[in-house]
Amino acid sequence: MTEGKRGRMYMNYRAMMTAAAAVACFSGTQAFAQAQGAPNTNVNLAGGPSSRNSMTDLERRMNLDKMFEDPASAAQAYDSSRLIAQCVVKLSGDKAGALLGGPGTSDPRFSKLSNAMTGRYTSCLRGASAKSLSPALLTSAIAENLVERDTSAVPDRAMTLDTTKAAAFHGDLAGPVTIVNIARCTVTYSPGLARKVLATDAGSPEETAALGALYAGTPECGMATVPTSIGPVFQRSAIADALYAWSQQK
Repeated sequence: MTEGKRGRMYMNYRAMMTAAAAVACFSGTQAFAQAQGAPNTNVNLAGGPSSRNSMTDLERRMNLDKMFEDPASAAQAYDSSRLIAQCVVKLSGDKAGALLGGPGTSDPRFSKLSNAMTGRYTSCLRGASAKSLSPALLTSAIAENLVERDTSAVPDRAMTLDTTKAAAFHGDLAGPVTIVNIARCTVTYSPGLARKVLATDAGSPEETAALGALYAGTPECGMATVPTSIGPVFQRSAIADALYAWSQQK
């Protein structure tokens, strides 16, 4: 993949994530908006209207921009998301999959997740840092936890694969792509290598190394090395989403 195409992939993905962050502020309740990164920490997690604590579209975009520009901030946000996701999955098990939303799903505005986090799962927010949390990363963290519930051995490379089904899942890789397309491709051909990415700590050198092994070991997807235009945490996020979504394919 050329640097120009990588740059376009980054811009496409960033635009998608920013759009997701923008629409979420219209559908989420006040308490979950606070959990996604509003600077004011005086919030009633039990819910209730409060314009003082709500997060504006501009604040959400600025928060996401910070995560794109600062890998350490993104890793911290993902760690916070994982703590909350562990609580959610502990309470609901596989049923937590119904909460997943975002672009390309039946719930692009994260409405189910927003409502659930201020209802049944309010206690999960109290037990973890909500600073810089985003609905997109929380969705990915829940997906990661759900994938990890399957403890069966998974080969690095798929033993058999319906390439027609795989192509429909990851989309056309010949034209403009995002990291979502690449992630969906890698999990179909190299599920074990993809899961090894999730076995590392977010933002760690091991995570970057596992990403490199995944891309190098999956030539079908056209990503020979780890792209520098998109932070490792966002690549991990896309892989977690893809692994869960592929596991649900019938």
